[in-house]
Amino acid sequence: MAGGTYRPHATDRAVSFALVDGVTMTGAIRPEAQRHHSRGHIRRCCPVTSAGDDQPGFVNNDENSHHVVTAHDVGPGTVLDGFTVTGGNADVRGVANTGGGLHLIDASPVISNSIVEFNSVEYRGGGVFARHPHQRSRMVIIADNAAGDGGGGGILSEWSSTKVSKTIVRNNSATFAAGIASFSSADSIINSEIVDNTARNFAGGVLAKADADPDPDATVIDGSLAVVNSIIADNDADIGGGLLNDGASVTVTNSLVTGNTASDNVGGIGTDSWSADADGSTRIIGSVVADNTATSAGGIWNAAIPVEVVNSIVSGNTPTTGLVDTTGTTSVSYSIVQDWEGGGDGNVDADPLFVGGGDYRLQADSPAWNVGDNGSVPPDEFDVDDDGDTTEPTPDRDLRPGIQGSSVDMGAYEISEATNDRDDDGVDDDVDNCPDVANADQTDADGDGIGDACDVPVVTPRSRAVPEGDSGSSTFDVLVELSYASAERVSVDWATVDQPGEPQANLDFLSDSGTLEFAPGETSKTIPFTVYGDLLDEDTLWGAEWAVITLSAPTNAKLASGADATAACAHRRRRPGADDQARSGCGDRRRRGRHGRRGAGHPVGAVGADDHRGMDHDGHGTARTRHRLHARIRNLDVPAGGDGQVCAGHRSR
Repeated sequence: MAGGTYRPHATDRAVSFALVDGVTMTGAIRPEAQRHHSRGHIRRCCPVTSAGDDQPGFVNNDENSHHVVTAHDVGPGTVLDGFTVTGGNADVRGVANTGGGLHLIDASPVISNSIVEFNSVEYRGGGVFARHPHQRSRMVIIADNAAGDGGGGGILSEWSSTKVSKTIVRNNSATFAAGIASFSSADSIINSEIVDNTARNFAGGVLAKADADPDPDATVIDGSLAVVNSIIADNDADIGGGLLNDGASVTVTNSLVTGNTASDNVGGIGTDSWSADADGSTRIIGSVVADNTATSAGGIWNAAIPVEVVNSIVSGNTPTTGLVDTTGTTSVSYSIVQDWEGGGDGNVDADPLFVGGGDYRLQADSPAWNVGDNGSVPPDEFDVDDDGDTTEPTPDRDLRPGIQGSSVDMGAYEISEATNDRDDDGVDDDVDNCPDVANADQTDADGDGIGDACDVPVVTPRSRAVPEGDSGSSTFDVLVELSYASAERVSVDWATVDQPGEPQANLDFLSDSGTLEFAPGETSKTIPFTVYGDLLDEDTLWGAEWAVITLSAPTNAKLASGADATAACAHRRRRPGADDQARSGCGDRRRRGRHGRRGAGHPVGAVGADDHRGMDHDGHGTARTRHRLHARIRNLDVPAGGDGQVCAGHRSR
């Protein structure tokens, strides 16, 4: 769909945009093409909205549609990609009070590359409400939505199977479960961030609940939640600032639960069984529960169901007792748990020595290094590093190998075991494509052997066409662009140069040179290029003459791969009978000889010396001067593209 704002209806609140089974709706937001995706760096585009004159705090939204987008009885081939979904107001109890942004019933759509924000409901699922059977969210921001006393300010999944991947759920609010509510569902949170959400009662970040009275029509009623390589941070509630488990089966793997706050009890992770007949557990594997705050039980609190802590670090929470167990069903092994006195194999009583400043990686001399239990590292079931291998040990939070050295480290990050690895990313400097900046994935988008993490922008010249004219001179700008804005000042030298057999400097074009300078943040500059008009017949089947602008000596940037110059061509009047296919110098720039064969020994975009000089190929090799050719070209037709076009573009070497 084209960029713009789309509204379901001007007056009828019951109208929404309904997804159609098997149909992909594509907007213009493409976060996967951006250099960064963290805490919401997605451009806003193409809103589907019911908002008109709404004010902050969901004021003046009484006329808004109950649901902006609905998906009922649609399959997994249904996709919503690249939209902002905003302004839904489901405020009618018993009629329309769930799913202000997205309302999904018996649906399995994929929601990707989108933003769901500023939607509100009277009951459940402010941003997204999903019931039966499952939905997938990938690279989505769900922010600033609100729910009432049914919970799930950002997302509520009920008797469903919802996979949240590479998604940010932030700054949502609700009576409880402000970020994500998982009710009797088999849900997963993968490579995602649940941050800055606020619950008026309990579960600021995430609530997993096993319902004692499941829906008889539901296909998923077990109540399970997997949190893998994710962050639950800086959420707030009265009880359970980070994550609460009400009788479900919850696993937290290679994740951070940090900086959450509860005004009463349970700052980090709490477990209980308020729901009758629920029989669940909580496993915390290779994770960090740190710097959470509550009146009591700042780190982990267990009041009812079995809890296992392995290969993990519980540290720096307030109060200082890292784990409060009121049931005797908690086991701790191969972990650092502050003030823990309950025993267990392989535990270490020491400061874990985090890097600090909110960085929960380990210092090189950390006592948590190389002392974990390899047998407790789960396989990469959810393929968090997208490499197709689901049998390997789950990679760490940096997506590096999950076990380095003889044993896994405690916590969510592995210390590199490379013997020569100054950036500590697990890749030896001898083969690291960015040895001074950590980049375990070694991504190299342009294939130049330099990792994207420490690469510099690419300088690229662009095409341009202008009239040359029959006399005088014409000056036009050759555009030069950076592939992205740099924080550093970028410069590149340029010069117009002669080429054998090409137009001559100060005869056909102005000889010139200079330096382009890009200030931080700038991405485009221009080079002035002056062409002299004439009535000379260059006598080429191409009908074009070419001049070269070279780029060199870039600073804080690099030249486009395989090209370091632009070529400029002047379309001239063609001779009668000239090969139509050969006459466009701005299209296929491969030089063809006089009998249609590709010439050899000429740079791409060049014409041969004999063509440029206007030699008469009559079998006798007589060289005619330019001045004798004036009369021949005055009344001839012009090639497609117009009279006297001049263009500039890449010239590959």
